[in-house]
Amino acid sequence: LSISATWSHMGVVFRKKKDFSTAMACYTKALEIERISSAPDSLDIADTYHNLCVIFIDQREYQRALENARLRLEILQKHCDDDNEQIQESK
Repeated sequence: LSISATWSHMGVVFRKKKDFSTAMACYTKALEIERISSAPDSLDIADTYHNLCVIFIDQREYQRALENARLRLEILQKHCDDDNEQIQESK
């Protein structure tokens, strides 16, 4: 596992514990690391945008959730054709 993946997994645990602010901090740290160590259109970054989207939904911050969902979709569209299951889930 990479360091960013570890931060992301910690975010999942905190989200399940409903500690949304700590989960958000973990996902943000994962995203910071991924932005440094990965290509801008990395699927890892797309996954982190998804995790952030879920946290924003949990907190009823729907505009911010939508922003992260769109960022994820932009990345996925670079890697997949429109019939791909992940693309359909993101629409």
